[in-house]
Amino acid sequence: MTTVQIVSGNIAEVPADALITTHNSFGFGPGYIDLAITNVAADMFHPLVPHNLRDGKACVVRATGAHAGAFKHVLFVGDDWKKPLLEIVLAALEQAERVGLHSVSLPILRTGAAQKMTGDSKEKNMQAMVAGINQFRASKPSHLQTITLVAYKDSSGERYFKQALGL
Repeated sequence: MTTVQIVSGNIAEVPADALITTHNSFGFGPGYIDLAITNVAADMFHPLVPHNLRDGKACVVRATGAHAGAFKHVLFVGDDWKKPLLEIVLAALEQAERVGLHSVSLPILRTGAAQKMTGDSKEKNMQAMVAGINQFRASKPSHLQTITLVAYKDSSGERYFKQALGL
């Protein structure tokens, strides 16, 4: 059974086989997550993201050396804001399962520029994330054991996920 937990803080400091982040083809960024990755790993990950990473497709970029983050690798999922967030979250978690990851860290998604561009409320985005996590867990994954949701300076998001996921 895949467990879910939520923590507050910098996602780069959360131990995980992979840190999940979105990647868009618009060139928007860097956002908080990209900056957190770059601050601890410089350009180890971002230049290796396939240029054709389409909306809803995911890939793991493996570390090419040591870095200062608590995560090992980065799982990028294409998000051009055309697909529902539930599908983006589900695609990332399914990719983690496919490649045999045991733990991932997942930020609260679409709360910055993406939220402004899509017009979706933070509450709607958090509901979609919970639905994606629950759908993934219902598939009874065999590899992915821990999903750590990370709230960065977001106590209301942290409270929401704790309540919605029964944590």
